[in-house]
Amino acid sequence: MVIDRPYSTLNYTDTSEEISCNPTPITKNATLPTGCVVHGTSNNTVDVGQCLPNPCLRNDSALSNIACHDEMFCCVAEEVEEVTISCGGAATFNISKVSRCGCQECEMPKSYITGVVVGIKGAVEKPIMYCEFKIGDDYYYADEKGAFNIEVPDDKQRLSVVFKDIYDEEYADLTKVFRIAQGQALFYKIVLRFKPAPKPFNSWEPFKVPLGDSEDGSNFAEIEIPENALLKEDGTIYSGKANLRLSVTDPRNATDVMTAPADFSTIDEDGEEQILVSYGMLSLDFEDDSGNKLSTSKSIKMFLDPEKLNVSVDSNGNTTTKLWWLDENTGRWMEAGDLW
Repeated sequence: MVIDRPYSTLNYTDTSEEISCNPTPITKNATLPTGCVVHGTSNNTVDVGQCLPNPCLRNDSALSNIACHDEMFCCVAEEVEEVTISCGGAATFNISKVSRCGCQECEMPKSYITGVVVGIKGAVEKPIMYCEFKIGDDYYYADEKGAFNIEVPDDKQRLSVVFKDIYDEEYADLTKVFRIAQGQALFYKIVLRFKPAPKPFNSWEPFKVPLGDSEDGSNFAEIEIPENALLKEDGTIYSGKANLRLSVTDPRNATDVMTAPADFSTIDEDGEEQILVSYGMLSLDFEDDSGNKLSTSKSIKMFLDPEKLNVSVDSNGNTTTKLWWLDENTGRWMEAGDLW
């Protein structure tokens, strides 16, 4: 004889697990860029809040009727609010602050770079409107106040970004390298230098330019541009009035070093990262009278004063110092040859 017994459903709820996600975020203080504060205060740090990503159970009707399920839930940010950051009074940007935690689908914490792009001329700063920034082959744009937000790809621990003033075209490009940890939020004020005044010259004649401040005798080098060295876009030699925009990073000037491009790093033959010591950087941009870009077809000579830069030179005039060029896509310095 077979006796059929009806099945019973037992619903069990562990309330200790359900409340494992505290809705109140824990404190996580972040330091703002130099000169930036929480708007309306003098605070250079801001509590952005954090939810501890612990596993949790959701207490809702949809799950209470499911005996077994594979779905995982974690304590993550459920609500955020905006906090306005003021930099120097003229530039502002918003950052997100976690205001409430909740039990939601688990996800890898994202890394973000948030900030503002400003241009500096003398002691005056202004936001760079609609600044373009390039990451690899992709182009992005800041807003009308120069504010930007970058979501860092999960596989990136180092990101090279090229910032360009394409709206007013008053400030020089800058390659900035960011180093990121997974789930980290970084806040930056990117400072672009004012474009140097053009130096006019005749392209059919040799042209010499001192580097550094020649008025107080601190110039440390001189470059020499040979005659007929400039090319038009079609590859033909340009002969006429030309302009040189010359940017110099003087390693003896702390402000120059702070706004220097990239991060002084290179990769050696073994694939290991090496940090370089800089004796100075140059950026040369050539234009015709109409502002059209010109390129060079001949070598440009540079004469350094080793004593002013503390460059070691032996009795035969040889030095271990090398020349390097910047790869904007990687933010790495590449060896160009020996200095002699």
